[in-house]
Amino acid sequence: PSLRDIRVGTKRDVAAIKETFEKLGWTVVIINDPTCSEVRDTMEEIRESKETRELTALAIFILSHGDNNGKIYAYDFYYDFKKEILNCLTASECPNLAGKPKLIFTQVCKEKTTHSSALIKFESDDDGYSTYRIPDFSDVLIYQLASYNNCICNLKTGSWFIQALCNRIKQCEVGESILQTLMKVSHDIETRHNWGFSKQQPFLQSTIDRDLYLKN
Repeated sequence: PSLRDIRVGTKRDVAAIKETFEKLGWTVVIINDPTCSEVRDTMEEIRESKETRELTALAIFILSHGDNNGKIYAYDFYYDFKKEILNCLTASECPNLAGKPKLIFTQVCKEKTTHSSALIKFESDDDGYSTYRIPDFSDVLIYQLASYNNCICNLKTGSWFIQALCNRIKQCEVGESILQTLMKVSHDIETRHNWGFSKQQPFLQSTIDRDLYLKN
């Protein structure tokens, strides 16, 4: 698609994300139609900002066009999801978020590779500081539509994917992990009927090694 194609229903999706996460007590920052340079600047700010150190978790939503090779279209050109987004959040590149959940919700990206590791330094009651190694891509959750799916959107109601996600997060109970919530989202989308034979299937990748709860 054209780099400047209008993504039908985006305003509804953005409104749903904002409402859902602000009710959970999250700070929501919206960047509309960023250029590739603005995407890089935003990721650099996340890596370098002192405020990042105070975060307990980070969620990134990417609503755009893309292809099956990890390319996401910005306003002026495309960028590589792994290089410009995922690699910026590794423990070695962003130590302020090491060991903290990083949730990425998008409709593109898929690649297999081996993982490097990073040495993490943290405060200890015994000797002031201790170190340990974790995989560089640890504590990351990526939830997206399978690469062979097109996004089904509606101008009035938004996209199936984002709307189902936000609805289930709003409905989730205290003590329900995010993985349990996302399983319900996947079921909602996979069993939803559309005109003709159109279907969608979400795809989940996670290196988070403990339960994560959005409500407590």
